[in-house]
Amino acid sequence: MRKRKLILSVLLSAAMTASCITPAFAGELSSGTENVLLSEEVPETISETEEPQTELPEAETPEAETPEAETPESKNPEAEFPEMETPDPEVLPFEELGDGSEEAAQSETSVNAVSSALHAEGDGKYTDYVFPYEDADTKDKGFFISTFETGKTEGNPYRMLYWDMKNGGLWSPCETVDGNVWIPQEGVQYLYGTKKWNLHVSDKKGTGVGGYIIDTANKTVAYYLTAEDVKNPSVLQEAFQSQSDAQIPAELFVGAEGNINNHAGLRTINGNQYYIEKDGVLLTENQRTIDGVTYYFDKDGVCYKTSEEKEGAGWVQAEDGNYYWRQEDGTFLREGGWHELDGKMYFLNYGSGRRRTGWITWSKRKFYIDPESLEILTGMQEIDGKPYYFDPVSKPVGKMVVGWKTLEDGKYYFDKNGVRKKGWLTLGEKKYYFEKNGPMKKGWRSIGGKKYYFDRKNGYMRKGWVTIGSDKYYMNKDGSLHTGWRSLGGKKYYFVPKTGKMKKGWLTLNNKKYYFEKDGHQTFGWRSIGGKIYYFMPLPNSGYMRTGWLTVGKDRYYMNLDGSRCTGLKKITGKNYYFGANGKMVRNKRAYSINGKRYNISENGVVMEMSKAEQLAAATLDEIGWDLYSAFKWSSSAIDYYRHDFVVPDGYKNPSDYYAEYGFTTGRGNCYIMAGTFYHMARLLGYEVHQVNGSVPLYSGGMGPHSWVEIVVNGSTYVCDPDFTYDSGRNGYLINYGQVGTWMYTDYHRIN
Repeated sequence: MRKRKLILSVLLSAAMTASCITPAFAGELSSGTENVLLSEEVPETISETEEPQTELPEAETPEAETPEAETPESKNPEAEFPEMETPDPEVLPFEELGDGSEEAAQSETSVNAVSSALHAEGDGKYTDYVFPYEDADTKDKGFFISTFETGKTEGNPYRMLYWDMKNGGLWSPCETVDGNVWIPQEGVQYLYGTKKWNLHVSDKKGTGVGGYIIDTANKTVAYYLTAEDVKNPSVLQEAFQSQSDAQIPAELFVGAEGNINNHAGLRTINGNQYYIEKDGVLLTENQRTIDGVTYYFDKDGVCYKTSEEKEGAGWVQAEDGNYYWRQEDGTFLREGGWHELDGKMYFLNYGSGRRRTGWITWSKRKFYIDPESLEILTGMQEIDGKPYYFDPVSKPVGKMVVGWKTLEDGKYYFDKNGVRKKGWLTLGEKKYYFEKNGPMKKGWRSIGGKKYYFDRKNGYMRKGWVTIGSDKYYMNKDGSLHTGWRSLGGKKYYFVPKTGKMKKGWLTLNNKKYYFEKDGHQTFGWRSIGGKIYYFMPLPNSGYMRTGWLTVGKDRYYMNLDGSRCTGLKKITGKNYYFGANGKMVRNKRAYSINGKRYNISENGVVMEMSKAEQLAAATLDEIGWDLYSAFKWSSSAIDYYRHDFVVPDGYKNPSDYYAEYGFTTGRGNCYIMAGTFYHMARLLGYEVHQVNGSVPLYSGGMGPHSWVEIVVNGSTYVCDPDFTYDSGRNGYLINYGQVGTWMYTDYHRIN
């Protein structure tokens, strides 16, 4: 800072030498008048203390840690502001800056190689050396000026300047304690030295004698060449202006060589007042009392007020860069906490009254004051790349929200550090999801290739059964939507892959049909649907609807192509079958009436037309009753004996058919006719029966031909001989071979 002050004071001295600056006073300065800024109040040393943790009227839970840990206020006494300035030690014409190694390397010219300097000039104690410079990459040209103590050309120069021809001919410091500076600094540029410089231009065609141009309007300075040198186009640069050039604006002041010691004190330049110390240093951010009037100077050295002006309350910046509130009485406000100052809310540190910005912790709550706008942030804000929400209606306003917060566009969650939650959030046993830049998600959401459903009222991720309107869904343990087959509670369900909806009613899948009840569970076994009966294969099968032949237990069914159960007469693969009203296939039936007509049905269920003999036998049984003994009694008594040698005509595969037809139609016949009628009636009654031909003893002696019936009853084979009963009057019903009182049957065989 002292270096900076020295430079500008040199410029001001040069400007005054050029008769462009008017002195404000002619008296000598008194060192006893050097007062600190705001001398009305010399604040006592006050330590900044931690803020008292008082409760606010309202409290919102949960509270959370701040997004960033805030360093507690120092318990050590804060440096007082403003501080008293002590007399400076002997000031050298130029401040020592460093070794200048970086700049020397960049210029590709050693500042110690003074023999290569284009020009050297000194005042006896210090010597300035001018070196040419050309950028190896951009070919930009300029000059370095290095100042050494006279006679010492090695080591660290006191200063180093750079004449930048590319950037409008501005002087720029090219070495500071913080490194190189290659661009003109903002504000007034500070130049060193009080001598005229005879700079040799780059093309070596001329030598220019120059001075300083101070641009107080744009706060810049430039080095100018004489009008003679400006005539040479090779040295004409954008910011070069000659003293005689008519284009020089009125606010530009041209300075020549001058002695700063001759211009110390209060000076007026272009309407602004400055103060230059006797050692040539420009006074900034301080105050001086001259003839009983105190002058206050800002960071640029401009006087912004005097003690003759009435001071008002306002912010004052201390040398440490911090701000404090000066009250109307000139004292500083030291009370910490929230204050409304000049119509705006501020937070002052406890103990010192220092104005706070950034994160503020007060009463266990967090606030944030923007360092630039000094506004207390409210609403959704991003700080250091993280989103936060500050309550605009809290008291005081701007409290950082932790936990749940409902805003106009939805519900948000802020973690313990106040950072707005993005993505998944688990609280207890419930999970939530937040959009990248939005509130908590509700309803359906695809995340990572999976679909999830978030409760429309509370926003938590649903698991298990979910009912939306008239549709039901099932969410897995991880909350993802289930599709396809699923067993739940001992029942099977199907969820449509595209939508996840639970299936109801019919489903066709891989050419198979399934049915699901109203509650969604899959149907197994028999099911009446729309007036038709269907059968769905039970587990471990998949429950598909059955078609074609079906065996359930000992019963046979036939399911039509549409899956419905068949009833009645049905022709299947060229054969007729009959299914009762319950769908069961009828089998092993004789003279079974179907639609008014009698049929025989085989053991395999094949429905067959009845022969004439069978039809006559059925008609007889209808008259006498469907009973085996009644049938035997009819054959042994209703047939009149007729001795005749019956020969079976061609065309009869079963001789019994001819015998029965003859007996049922004529009512007469011999033992063959009687046995034939009983054979057919017993067969219609469902017995295993066979007509047998053999021999029996004759009354006249010898053996004679005879016919009777063998029948199986309850697993035993008996003889039924209608002619024996007719002829002898004895019992011929269910007798045994060799039974006492019966004929002796020999040489017999079955004819069917």
